[in-house]
Amino acid sequence: MENNKKIWGDAFERIVEASAELFAENAFHSVGVREIANKANVNISMISYYFGGKAGILIEILNRFFDMQFSTLKNSIVETDSKEESIKRLFRNIVDMIRTHTNICLIGFSDLPNNVPEVYELKVNKTHQMMEIGNQISTRFCIDFCKDELTHILGPAMMSMLISHFTHKNFISQIYKIEFDNNYYDTYSNTLAELFLYGITGFSTEKNQ
Repeated sequence: MENNKKIWGDAFERIVEASAELFAENAFHSVGVREIANKANVNISMISYYFGGKAGILIEILNRFFDMQFSTLKNSIVETDSKEESIKRLFRNIVDMIRTHTNICLIGFSDLPNNVPEVYELKVNKTHQMMEIGNQISTRFCIDFCKDELTHILGPAMMSMLISHFTHKNFISQIYKIEFDNNYYDTYSNTLAELFLYGITGFSTEKNQ
């Protein structure tokens, strides 16, 4: 009985991992259930049993993404930190999260299909929760990022900054011949944090002399 539970549990994770890879590489609607089953090396009926279908897998992936993001946000802000220290830690931790769970994050940050009601509702509800956490953080810095005239600009802009490397990683590697090691990602997260804090003028020649 215990072996059966382990086999089925392993199958659950293989389905999630296979789906995350396929959804990240291709549009959600272009991936078939049979393709997922083949990649996960499971019987196609197991997808229906566990998830009820492809949308159920996407919901599982999104729940994992938002859980990680909530935890990362909450753990990034330390009361004794300065604004600069907090923002740099926040960017560093989010970049680490994306590095560790790239496929899940690529899906979570993407503009998912709006014609799957249960998926759309989940993302809307979770995004409102994210905005509440973001507002708590920004209030500490005396900035209301959730003001109507800012939230639809700053939120997507910040997400795009963070994920851009991972969506263009292969191209960047080919063009610039860069080694994506820990030093690279330290520089990446720190640069994005400074850009967010000080704007493009923060990288002026005068500042760096």
